[in-house]
Amino acid sequence: MLREESVKEYLRGIFAVQMERGFVAPKDLSERIGRSHGRCFNALSQLEREGYVRKVKTKIFIGGGGKGKLKGTTPTQYMLTEKGRTKLNIVLTGGAFDILHIGHLTTLNEAKRLGDTLVVVIARNETIQRLKGREPINDEKIRLYLVNSLKPVDLAVLGDIKDPYKVVEKIKPDTIALGYDQKYDEDEMRSKLSQMGLTTKVIRLTMRVPEVKTSSIISQIQRYNYDIEYT
Repeated sequence: MLREESVKEYLRGIFAVQMERGFVAPKDLSERIGRSHGRCFNALSQLEREGYVRKVKTKIFIGGGGKGKLKGTTPTQYMLTEKGRTKLNIVLTGGAFDILHIGHLTTLNEAKRLGDTLVVVIARNETIQRLKGREPINDEKIRLYLVNSLKPVDLAVLGDIKDPYKVVEKIKPDTIALGYDQKYDEDEMRSKLSQMGLTTKVIRLTMRVPEVKTSSIISQIQRYNYDIEYT
């Protein structure tokens, strides 16, 4: 029998893999949460019996042109059920995370405390160029990898270049956590979410680390380089 905290750990891992790949196999879950393949297999079986996940089998065809021959089915995979999804309290936040610093970590830890599963949307290169008027220091794939590696983060995903609400529609978070300085109108966002049929809460984070922002770090580096060059 899985303990409550173990159930949440497995469900968070299943959710993250499902968002990335569509379905979840024991091997995928094992790689995600660092548990053995056998333990993940047994956990998925128990979670299925309790109604948190359901089995999914995908047919495999050989040949092309829409006339392929059925070869078989994939090994058993799983998806969260509605019961499994509602067991999680998912928080969504986002940002550029161009040069990771303590302000980012403080914000992510505060956001994580609003629920038990934290999803972070990483701004695309084009979005940073458009909003900040400069190229990002780090490419979006590097920023995605770094944020995905942080302890409070359960899943990091790239945002949509044209429509920021596409990710929201896919994740369907329980809460959206806005940074203290992010330029979003909370009432306008709540209205948009309501139009999408979502009951997502919108919360403005208040915790901040004075004098620690990516823009100030870049300015300090530029001044440092100037001093070296001209002294």
